Amino acid sequence: MMLVNSSLFWLVLGAHLLGDFYFQNEKLAREKNDGSFYALATHSCYYAATMLLITLCFYGGSALLLGVALSVIHFLIDWVKMRISSQKVTLCSLKRSTPPTRKKQRSPRCLFFCDQLVHLITITLATVTFLSFVDTSHSPLTLWLQCLYENRLQVTLPPDKFVQSVVILLLLIRPVNIAIRMLGSKTGNDLGMGRYIGILERLIVLILALYGQYSAIAFVFAAKSIARFKKIENEPAFAEYYLMGTLFSALTAILGAIVINL
Repeated sequence: MMLVNSSLFWLVLGAHLLGDFYFQNEKLAREKNDGSFYALATHSCYYAATMLLITLCFYGGSALLLGVALSVIHFLIDWVKMRISSQKVTLCSLKRSTPPTRKKQRSPRCLFFCDQLVHLITITLATVTFLSFVDTSHSPLTLWLQCLYENRLQVTLPPDKFVQSVVILLLLIRPVNIAIRMLGSKTGNDLGMGRYIGILERLIVLILALYGQYSAIAFVFAAKSIARFKKIENEPAFAEYYLMGTLFSALTAILGAIVINL
């Protein structure tokens, strides 16, 4: 519970989302997965700049080591993922009894979710370790948000909930879009306007869930199903993908609302 309500954890997670999703386009990600060290280095520089800028601006010099450590760990994780994705490291090459020419195709979907899971674990462990040694109650972020809310905004949303809400919005837009594409396609191909519909859907569900209007969420999915009815009826494969994507999209939005309300 302490970690969920920690502004530091959400800021670091937000920096990760910005660096890994918003400041990394599809071309750079594709080149990195194909084994381009230049693409990996470019992405790592963007990520490190984002992480260091956010941690230093909001937590001062005491968070410098945290930002550097997370940037270096992120580079190492992505380097391992790049090696696996480009098939320079294979299960067959680790078995001496099997010829090294026989390579097993890696699933982009599996690599994506494993990569993000490892990133989340390292961010959690690093934040918990940092919080156990450093007092963040008087950090520049805390003082700035308190001043902003008390003197200008005059709203009831606590500062830590404000940071949490912004990061959850970042999560629900591009990262969840990519996750749904990965779940529904082995190649992760773009599905056009569907991604924008998904963004609007998650934002509407999040707002309705925050206000406890769960019955109204049904109308959102009913309208979406009517628009796709013919394609759902004629294409069973699309129907399965549609159901999976809709349920996953709703799950992430409702979980986001639950976390904000904690």
